[in-house]
Amino acid sequence: MVAHDCSNWRAGPGKPPYRWEFTENGHDFAVAVNSVILTNDPALNRRLVVAGVGLPLGGDEPVRPYVERRELIPVLEEFSTPFPGFYLYYPQRRQASAPLRALIDYLLERRRAGGLT
Repeated sequence: MVAHDCSNWRAGPGKPPYRWEFTENGHDFAVAVNSVILTNDPALNRRLVVAGVGLPLGGDEPVRPYVERRELIPVLEEFSTPFPGFYLYYPQRRQASAPLRALIDYLLERRRAGGLT
């Protein structure tokens, strides 16, 4: 087994680091990963991994261009379940509040433009 340094994130101050989630043979499990870097900044995490600092956990979308150029190589794919995307649940009413309507319209536009799945 090859040893790798990892980067990880936490939801905020005082929160524990994220436990990496995997699936093997239909069973889900989580692993506490010792990380050399702990950040809640996805852009920093991406820059660190591109610089060769270690392995990150995250969706493939932010690093897709690097993978397509073969600058990064995905690992552990067989243990990672695909992320189906986010869902927005809200009360169905004739008159949605202006902020909620603006959010819905924004998300629908981003989805049409290919920015959201």
